[in-house]
Amino acid sequence: MKLLQSSPVTRIWIARLREVLSNADYRETESYAAFTSLETRRDFAYLNPEKSYIRVFLRLAPGDHADLLPTPENVIWAKRFPSVYTIRTQADLPKAELLLRRSQEVGLDDKQPG
Repeated sequence: MKLLQSSPVTRIWIARLREVLSNADYRETESYAAFTSLETRRDFAYLNPEKSYIRVFLRLAPGDHADLLPTPENVIWAKRFPSVYTIRTQADLPKAELLLRRSQEVGLDDKQPG
């Protein structure tokens, strides 16, 4: 099992996100999970699960949605994923799904011509 800091609850939340984003690839490491566009083959979100929450790093600008915060500058992927949304309860999942889809659409804008 990867995602060493996750819990059974945060794993259930990730499984739900994977179901609604079935049109994207998904992979895990020990510390994060990534969603990758099938069209561009580029990551459009990183998920950093802990025991009681998941930080979702997105390709959206922090000002694109009221619930987004700027990614801390000390996070290595802050330039690629300038905003973060935190899932703290199951009630946050619908908003996370919306933001993930928007981030995926931003990634499609980067699609290479030809």
